[in-house]
Amino acid sequence: MESRSKIRVLLVTPNFYPFTTGPAIDYKVLAEGIEKESDISLIVLTGYMRGEKLIEKHINYKIYRMLLVKRIPLKRSPQQILAKIFFFLTYHLSLMILILLFSLSFKVHVIHILAGAVTVLSGKFHNIVLEVLLKCLPCTVILDVRGSAWIPKSDWCYDRILHISQAIHKQLINNGIGPGKCIYMPSPVEVSAIKEPYETVKRYVPYICFVGMVKPAKGIYELLEGFSRLSRVFSKYHLLIVGPNREGDSFMKVLNQYRKVVYFGMLSHDVVLGIIKYAELLVLPSKVEGMPRVCLEAMALGKKVLCPPGIFEFEIYCPEFVVPDITPDAIKNKIEEILSGPSVPDFPPLKQMTSEKYIETMIRVYQSLVEDERK
Repeated sequence: MESRSKIRVLLVTPNFYPFTTGPAIDYKVLAEGIEKESDISLIVLTGYMRGEKLIEKHINYKIYRMLLVKRIPLKRSPQQILAKIFFFLTYHLSLMILILLFSLSFKVHVIHILAGAVTVLSGKFHNIVLEVLLKCLPCTVILDVRGSAWIPKSDWCYDRILHISQAIHKQLINNGIGPGKCIYMPSPVEVSAIKEPYETVKRYVPYICFVGMVKPAKGIYELLEGFSRLSRVFSKYHLLIVGPNREGDSFMKVLNQYRKVVYFGMLSHDVVLGIIKYAELLVLPSKVEGMPRVCLEAMALGKKVLCPPGIFEFEIYCPEFVVPDITPDAIKNKIEEILSGPSVPDFPPLKQMTSEKYIETMIRVYQSLVEDERK
């Protein structure tokens, strides 16, 4: 019987661990699982990160930190608008060149690409030239959709589309994408590796925490104003904000206008889990979520959570923890309601969101696509 060569997968993602975004952590779990899988070789093409190796080699996976990383504050001055346009052009041009070079030089069988890498202006437009390139390459293509802003209008260049929630699945079907191409792929949620937070964090107990990228789409400015109004009633709480700052100095200027709000920047995942563990409440009043990993992690730690609206699973299993609207008053009222109540969210799907199941399902997807291609 003819022996089959390793399945070579090119994973394209702007962020990979030690970034602490949901996809970055999920893909780290996947890479570590593939490390034990002799039939698959994973090539990770991801964003450059200062202090990390440009090329990092393991037995069954390699990380190439070569993609451009956006560091432009989201302002609207003429200079910054030009800088953003220049970044978009250079990012997408370099992305296409690197995908072409990596796919051909490594002779990959599967390209697994995060939807956020394919889009422009937070999902408003898809890079049609890149999609044409993906269609022309001699390999199968998987699109990984993690949020409602990145849902494709069609599936013409994708062989499979992974989605993280039932709400995204419904939107995919509404866009005319065949159910046979859609694969439900929830995040693996593990909270065993927890590091005690720094003493500088503990001194703010009791506190509410926000974990996520600091940008308008995450509802950060509505949260600041909502917390300010809440402080008139619940004056004992601090608000801790953890995550990379996409807004630059403009966010820090706004932050300085509010009392009892502390910004910690981006921290390692184990430290973030420790901060959540000691929090009275985790808040994520986001406008663009698929299935926010940080909310799931807080639930797994037995914490109260303010969940974003529009996520089918949250609205079915724990509707009393979902903020109805992203406005300061709605956020303030929901925080007050949750803090005053005794319960924590009961979210049964968590029991199925294990690392083992995620790794096993992803490997099975890769294998089935390659087997179909070889027939």
